[in-house]
Amino acid sequence: MKYSILECEAAQYSVLKGKKEPIGSCEVTSAQSKDGSTCYTVMPKGRDKTVRGGRDNLSDFYAQAGEALATCLARLIKKKKYKQVLIVGLGNRGMTADALGNKVISKIDAGGNSPHISLIAPQVSIATGIDSSDVVHGVIGRIKPDLIILTDTLATAYYDRLGACYQVVDKAIVPGSGVSGGNGGYANLSAPVISIGAPLVITARALGLDIDDAFTPADIDLCVERCGNDIAYAIKKSLGKVC
Repeated sequence: MKYSILECEAAQYSVLKGKKEPIGSCEVTSAQSKDGSTCYTVMPKGRDKTVRGGRDNLSDFYAQAGEALATCLARLIKKKKYKQVLIVGLGNRGMTADALGNKVISKIDAGGNSPHISLIAPQVSIATGIDSSDVVHGVIGRIKPDLIILTDTLATAYYDRLGACYQVVDKAIVPGSGVSGGNGGYANLSAPVISIGAPLVITARALGLDIDDAFTPADIDLCVERCGNDIAYAIKKSLGKVC
């Protein structure tokens, strides 16, 4: 599948500046890249890519990650007023590890009491025969949102980040950049874009195996549910203040 790589890993050689700060039990790293984008990475305190502590004893992180994520998202939104927000849940709902985007939008209300929110889950081309970016471009042309939020499963090169890390960045996700090159179909959307996701996949090569495959945590169902809840909470809390 086309998993996007974590921006903090993709941009690790092009970061202009960065800093870390604690938010509850979480550590938030903010960085600005040469392309002008700002990326926030939310992880448990005291962990980085050199720490191999496994995924145990993270209950405090899981309890507070949603709030930290909401803080980061609010900083990118910058209290701007948006009349119409399109939230896109990317991925394949038929595969657990790739269903994060679908899980997120299933927990957000649209229309009715939330007329400023629109939701779409365009699925993947292997299921529909249509590239998801083409679907999204078509919807944008009709509803003309002034903010687009993309949410998707991400890939990582570090085991400790699986299901225990979040990323928020003010540019478009590149599907496939984590495993097979990437599709830039979301690079030229006609409104400001914020991408948000969690790494739930690690490539076999990152684990030292000479095969083209990918692996997920053993508790992938729980990871998708928990990460979906946190991301949906962050989106709802942030948009509630600016729409």
